[in-house]
Formats: sequence, structure tokens, C-alpha cells
Amino acid sequence: ATFRWDNSKWNNLNGVPVFDTVIGVIDHNTFVQDRNQTAIYIYDSSWDGRSYGDGSWVAPTGLGSSQFLFIEDNTFTHDASTIRVVTDAHGGARFVLRHNTIFNAVPVNHGTESTGRVRGGRAMEIYKNTYTGTDVNNSVGGARSGVVVFHDNAISGYKGNPKFDLSNFRNFFPFASWGGADGTNSWDVNDPKVFFTGKAASNSSGRTVTVSGANWTPNQWLGYTIRRTSNICNSNTLTFGTILGNTANTITYSDNGGYHWIPTMSFCAGDSFEIRKVDAALDQPGRALGSLITGDTPVRPTRWNDQVTEPCYSWNNGQVNFGGGPGVRLNEHYFNDTPMPGYTEFTYPHPLTGSLPWSPPTTTTRTSLRKPWGKKEKKTEQRNRRPWKKTKEKPTNEMAGGQENLGD
Repeated sequence: ATFRWDNSKWNNLNGVPVFDTVIGVIDHNTFVQDRNQTAIYIYDSSWDGRSYGDGSWVAPTGLGSSQFLFIEDNTFTHDASTIRVVTDAHGGARFVLRHNTIFNAVPVNHGTESTGRVRGGRAMEIYKNTYTGTDVNNSVGGARSGVVVFHDNAISGYKGNPKFDLSNFRNFFPFASWGGADGTNSWDVNDPKVFFTGKAASNSSGRTVTVSGANWTPNQWLGYTIRRTSNICNSNTLTFGTILGNTANTITYSDNGGYHWIPTMSFCAGDSFEIRKVDAALDQPGRALGSLITGDTPVRPTRWNDQVTEPCYSWNNGQVNFGGGPGVRLNEHYFNDTPMPGYTEFTYPHPLTGSLPWSPPTTTTRTSLRKPWGKKEKKTEQRNRRPWKKTKEKPTNEMAGGQENLGD
């Protein structure tokens, strides 16, 4: 079956539509979001009859094909003073956002991390939308997993030098089911080399540790991972972080990203550490495919990790491009000002709108309503937290914003 939702006004109703494994089109609607932070939730948890989005991740990406939920020719607006979310997506979600009018809002997905066993978003195409802002946010979107194509969008009024954020949250926090991408986790592709071992010369100060006997080139360890390998003070903190910079004898590393139940890593004088490198993390932005993962507790396939790099591409968005966060590297996992080779858009308008003949594919369709996102967290100083992460997310099998587990 296929699905069309058209010519409606979703005016501050007490609920958010959820589309789970739906292929079709949402067109010519108006979403007024004064009450609800998020306009649309998208999952593809049951793709090819699997659970948790595993089937979507193992299937070809298919950019430019009909095998997506299309969101086109809609208006997203509100009178609130803060940014809103057009889409939130996980469970292997695949969607296309095109030819929409977007006011102070952003499309985003979740990665394979805070939603527990449920996988992150699989793919999104975002093009030919008109974004208008009032200087309240410098992000025009965000992806924490999967492949993104972002092109030919007209963007104005977003703060500073706006960007579309790409980040892998497991590079700074060990989420349930998958753990952290610390350079030793077998869910990831890691360089086997230990690049440096040493000891803290003194207690860490904030997120900076001074190292005994080091004489490094500034920022030579940028993007690597520091792992504390002893615990002299029995501190109940994280044991790893992404290196954000270094001097001749200090390293500054990432915090906990706002997940406060485990404090940011700290060192006591004499604590030992090592420097490692994550080449590619499970399901991170710019990665795709891989062998089928199964089980309520994920079972690692024999050939894992055999995912491949499928870069994200951004072009013709004025001065706006991708910005890479932890673990996501320019000219490897994403390319700016570069059209995607071989890519063509799917037919516009979508054939289901009635303007063109349509031969529907066979798929399972499930829609429902969910309550709006929960209360916002208290504001805290978070250097690594991304602007689309607005609600508390526990490292258990939960959906973002308190949504239920999508698994069996």
C-alpha cells in the first residue's frame, strides 16, 4: 500500500503524527507548531519485515527512488520564540523533504545511540526548500546517522554562519546496546594502533589534562580518542572522549554531551591513558549497509563491521554547507559544494498527487499519533550538544522525547 496526506491544516493539535514504514507523500499541508516542538515523526522500523530498522540499514540506500516518504509543498510555521523541528527520525527512517516553506525550524534525525536498540535514521534528501529564520538558531538541520543529500535550498535569517550539522554521538558517550566509540569497540572500525601512551602530570582541569613528558605539535591529535586506562581516584566518570585539540603537553577533550548521569571524564595525577583512532563508527553519518544485525540484544554478524562509506553531499545552498562533528570527516564522510555523482531527484510533483500516473510498490504501512515531546531539560553548558537535541534522552531502549520502543 502507499499513502497520501494532503491539503490539511495541523493547527496546534494535541499530538504528533508518526509514520512507521510508510512510502508515499505528505503534501500541501500547513503545520502550526506553537504547541508541538516536532511536526512529524518518521520510522522505518519494519522495513523488509525486520525490527528496529535493521532491514532498512541492510537494504540499498536508493537515493532518487520512490522508496521514501516524501514531504513536499507544505508550510511549517509557528509564533514561538525558539526553534522547532520539522522531522525527527530513527529506526532506519528514509524521507525526502522538498519544496516546503520552513519558518524557524529544522529537519533532524537521531543516530544509533540514545534510542537504545533501535537504529538511527538511514537516509534523507533535503532540497529546494525555503528556510526563513529570525536569528534564533545557526543550524538548518542535523543528522546523527545515515546518508544526507542537501541541495538547492534558499536559506535566510538563520544566525551567524548557519550549517547543517553531522555528528556521531557515540564518539563521546557510551549508549546502551552499543557502547561508546572509544577506539576499541568492535561495533566500529578502529585503527589497531595505539598512537601514544602516557600519564597525567596533575589532576585534570575541566576537560583538559596535562601530560608528563609530552612535546607534541599543536593539534596533532585533533579528532583522535583519548582513553583513560587507570582510575586512581575511583572517579565515577566517562573513560574516553574525542580530542578537540592539544598543545605541546595538554589535551582538551569532549564532554558528556549533556547526558549527565555519567560525568565528563576526569583524570587524577598519575592516571594512565592511551590515544586511539576510530576510523568509522556504526551507522555514523556517511556510512551505510553492512550485514544484517538481529536480536533484541543486538547480535554482531560474523563479518562485522562491513559497512561502507556513502558520503553526504551538499551543494547550491548559498553559503550554507555541512558542519562535521565528532567522528565525521570532511572529504571522507561528507563533501561540501559538491553535487553527488550520478544523483537525480525523484519525479516532482510526486505521482500520488494525481498529476502523473503511479504504479505503487508493495510495502507495509503503519501510522499513529504520539503525544508531543516531554518537558525540556534545564539549560546546561554543553559544548558538544547539538541544537536539535531538545529533550532528555536516556541510554535505554527509549525513543527520543519519551516515545515507546519500536521493537517487537
